[in-house]
Amino acid sequence: MEEVVVVGYGTQKKINLTGAVESISSDVIEDRPIKSVADALQGTALGVTVTSAAGQPGEFSKIKIRGDASLNSDGALVLIDGMPGDLNQVNPQDIENISVLKECGIFGYLWSTGCRRGYLGHNKSGKSTKTRVEYSGNISFNTPTRIPESTTAAEHARLSNLAFTNAGLAPNFTEEAINAINNHSTVSIPKGNDWIYTADMDWIDLMMDRSFQQQHNLTVSRSQESLKYLFSAGWLDQDGMFSEYGPDNFDRFNLRSNVNLDIVKDKLNLDSRITFSRMDQRYHPKFGEWTIPYITFIQAGPNMPIYDTNGNYARYRMQANPIQALREGGEGKEFTNVVDGIFTLSYKPITDLTLKAVGGARFTSKEISEWRRAYGKYGPNGLVSMAAGQSGDNNLTLTKIILVILQGNCWLNIVSL
Repeated sequence: MEEVVVVGYGTQKKINLTGAVESISSDVIEDRPIKSVADALQGTALGVTVTSAAGQPGEFSKIKIRGDASLNSDGALVLIDGMPGDLNQVNPQDIENISVLKECGIFGYLWSTGCRRGYLGHNKSGKSTKTRVEYSGNISFNTPTRIPESTTAAEHARLSNLAFTNAGLAPNFTEEAINAINNHSTVSIPKGNDWIYTADMDWIDLMMDRSFQQQHNLTVSRSQESLKYLFSAGWLDQDGMFSEYGPDNFDRFNLRSNVNLDIVKDKLNLDSRITFSRMDQRYHPKFGEWTIPYITFIQAGPNMPIYDTNGNYARYRMQANPIQALREGGEGKEFTNVVDGIFTLSYKPITDLTLKAVGGARFTSKEISEWRRAYGKYGPNGLVSMAAGQSGDNNLTLTKIILVILQGNCWLNIVSL
């Protein structure tokens, strides 16, 4: 219990940290098919709550330590190799260990940031005396576990006619249309320059079928007497439920270089950790409340087919076509590049005394572009109108963000007394 434990940028006696620090090693993380470090923490540490994201590509789980008990419960402070970072930008396969710090007092002078419990992440370095090449990969399919049931076209027609009759109006579906629905004889019947759709579609089942995800990692490492190095590359490819029909995808690329060099043996050491991450997200741009899930679950009636009798995309009244919206409604893109560099110079003038200087820099660039495009509504005689959740001409919006952060620390580290 008299052992000294390093926490944050300071030290505490182990007796003062009982139950306050929990460590998760790489053995727990490596064999799990996870896309982010937040997912790796699920079920591995007491007092850590991991809330799953909505499921869209690029959405990551959120984490809290000991719930909402702290003053700043909006999130935890994350230190990666001694510098602030983002868990979602780190390749889980690069992690050596994670320490979860559950009490505010153990942060020492970091108290100035507020009572934010946090995580200390340490990335891998070379260990084997021979050059070691490692590959890991996983491929998976994601399927919704619980989705609403859709009514059949016949049920939809019956309930629609009942609603119209109760409102004192003529039935919406004619006898001819109901017979076509029951007999599956045609998918649409002309009514002036509009259609009465008579297909039997389960749009929810069609759109919320399954999605594909793959992850690949390659690592090269070696440990010699005066030189240790580790180079790694990782790729996460995550398709959304709608990627079969339009933009709904997230890619993350990670590159890492960890080099530890003894400049002067037992005296002067340089540790260099450089990372690059790129995140590419493609999605269908929103038109106010008009999102693809909204169109699928609310507006696409079970009587509406994908295409009408003439081969054009089907749309009836306020029933938008999710597949047409994905294919013709435009595309949103968000690209994020992050370069992190952490450099530590350690000098040992005498036994049991080490002086350290740590410097770090982060360069972040982000570009968001959204192209919104009007698309057509067709009747028996051809194009009726151009719109669908958008008024006005086609438009493109572009946003660019560039951020550079420099940070450094120097401290005296007494190894032992």
